[in-house]
Order: sequence, then C-alpha cells, then structure tokens
Amino acid sequence: MKRSLFKRIKFLKRFIKFKKPKGNHNLEKKKKKIKNKIKKKYIKRKYLFK
Repeated sequence: MKRSLFKRIKFLKRFIKFKKPKGNHNLEKKKKKIKNKIKKKYIKRKYLFK
C-alpha cells in the first residue's frame, strides 16, 4: 500500500514537469483527496477503539 502510493506520487511529480500550470492544480486536488481518505480512516479507527 505505502509503496504503491509512493510510486504514484513519484509519477505525478514527473507528470507535473511536463504540464506545470494544469498538473499542479490536479496534484493539489489529489493530495487533498489522499489526506481526506487518511483522515476518514483515522477517525474510523478512533471511534472503533473508544
């Protein structure tokens, strides 16, 4: 899981080099999505252990 995520981020970074203005915005969106997913997982865990 972690390794595939790392590869994806590496790939996205390489992709940005080709299209800087549009690609950058997309990466920000994807980062937010990833952060939200992690937050949701974290919150679920918190409630499971209460």
